[in-house]
Amino acid sequence: IPGYISFGSVNFLAGASGVGKTCLISWMLTQFRDAKPIFGHPINRPVAIGYIAADRDWDTANYWLTKVRYPDLAHYSLVDDLSFNPTRLKNKLQLIAILGECLDKLALPPGSLVVVDPAALFISNLNDYHACAVACLEMRRLCKARGLTLIGLSHAGKQKSDTKERYLRLQDSI
Repeated sequence: IPGYISFGSVNFLAGASGVGKTCLISWMLTQFRDAKPIFGHPINRPVAIGYIAADRDWDTANYWLTKVRYPDLAHYSLVDDLSFNPTRLKNKLQLIAILGECLDKLALPPGSLVVVDPAALFISNLNDYHACAVACLEMRRLCKARGLTLIGLSHAGKQKSDTKERYLRLQDSI
């Protein structure tokens, strides 16, 4: 989306759990696929589109994509890949390399768009600005090397200091 999402960039759609990030991105992907504007903004249609489900099986991740009539999206799910050893995710120094492996499994051509849900799995500590900045730099290099644009979904929320204005749902305050 010129002026918003540029080619080869790393972008994040973040919000509290259950507020509709996956629903929104599923609709946006159909707009990209069909070369239709997103919120009135013209788009440049990606060569291909892919989806990495990092923390859930594909059947769960595919729920909203099926609702928006995009069930045939190129995808990869860490959960469904029985050859992937999940204990590798405990090594923070391997996270970006693992993301690269996931991107390679999609085999998307340059000029493609990929959604990583959630991208935070590959960042490590979201409360550590320095670690996040370094991970984002490494993600951007991965995308540039492959000619990909990445939209990462992430759970995020900020607790308000005034006890009268705090979140009511537990998942919003974490």
